[in-house]
Amino acid sequence: NSIDRQQPYIWDYWPRDDGRSYSGYVGLTNLGATCYAATSLQHLYMIPELRTAILNTDTADKHDLILYELK
Repeated sequence: NSIDRQQPYIWDYWPRDDGRSYSGYVGLTNLGATCYAATSLQHLYMIPELRTAILNTDTADKHDLILYELK
């Protein structure tokens, strides 16, 4: 009596989005007591339309902008 086992499916996985950031860092800079803001931004980032808009934004100064860190 064998049980038919399937490989676990990664829910809602987008291979085209699986990659490293341009800056080499992942996540936001911790400014202290900002975990709630960072968590909210990470949740909003999972909205495909918002993520596409952020990734397509031209950032002029790559060291000071939060949009650059989100990329």
